[in-house]
Amino acid sequence: GTCYARYAALCHLTPNIHTLDKHTVLLPQSSRLAGITEYLIGKSNRLSAANDSILKAAKESHANLIWIDKGDWILPQTIRQLQANGTRVVLHTTDSLWPQKAGLFIHQRFARTIAGLCDMFITTNEQDFARLSPQLGKKLRLSRMGYDANRFIPLVQNQPRPAAHLRSELCFIGHYEPRTARYITALIDAGLPITVYGGADWRSSKAGRRLGQSLRPAVWGDDYIRALQGTRIGLCFLSAWNYNLTTVRSFEIPACGVLLLAMHTVEHEKLYKEGSEAIFFRDENSLVSHSRQLLTNDTFRAKVAEAGKRRCLTSRYSWDDVIADDWVAVSQNLML
Repeated sequence: GTCYARYAALCHLTPNIHTLDKHTVLLPQSSRLAGITEYLIGKSNRLSAANDSILKAAKESHANLIWIDKGDWILPQTIRQLQANGTRVVLHTTDSLWPQKAGLFIHQRFARTIAGLCDMFITTNEQDFARLSPQLGKKLRLSRMGYDANRFIPLVQNQPRPAAHLRSELCFIGHYEPRTARYITALIDAGLPITVYGGADWRSSKAGRRLGQSLRPAVWGDDYIRALQGTRIGLCFLSAWNYNLTTVRSFEIPACGVLLLAMHTVEHEKLYKEGSEAIFFRDENSLVSHSRQLLTNDTFRAKVAEAGKRRCLTSRYSWDDVIADDWVAVSQNLML
């Protein structure tokens, strides 16, 4: 996932890194009741044990800096104890802190709490940055989304095509949201060959039922990359719940040599030249119109896809570049 790509980027920058993987210390819930209790009040034995593991690892490694990616399970008392022991703490997240869906909002409660406690908080979300700037000042940094340049690459000439279930004409990969469903429904109504890779949230929706066989199971890992490589047009919808203005797919799609058809934002305009490096839609009608035209114009589609790929490769859009810039800011701010 993207967390690992950022971790790998850090490893390139500094050799003396001790790693604590969330999945090795945050154990499965002991019971359904324990899970409900943790969800409702934010307390559980497994949370306490996992946070104790952070303190223990910091002490044993004599860490002078803790870099936390996302931080949705880190307790505020852990941050305070680390700092009391002389360890500085950086929180880096690509997630919004105030998502507009109840479950996501609860999931982010610890990240919201510790953001202001850390010695430095790095976010890719412009609205969160603006909201926290008066409070955090120089402790706050606005970063940017990126992509893993080692994994998201075009198919080479002699490489086998993706399997049939990973090939499509026009595809979206991602979770269900009502706004996204409206766009997908517009493509269905227009009779366009839209394919969606998604989970149960899509299957239980009206749009998902209308997709029928064109709704395919969610894809992860290498299959996710192959599904991007295997489509003619990659759709980039942005999350209204997370008030995103870009997403990792803003980079992963063109990096795979595929045309990016994305929601229009000022940030997307800064990343790509509209009409020559990517195509942007502003509403359902323009999405349908662009999709229909692009599917019938192979030469233009290939030209834009190639230009978008070149922009990715030459503009410091990779996680290696993003984290390198963030590391310079951290080193200067905390005088490492």
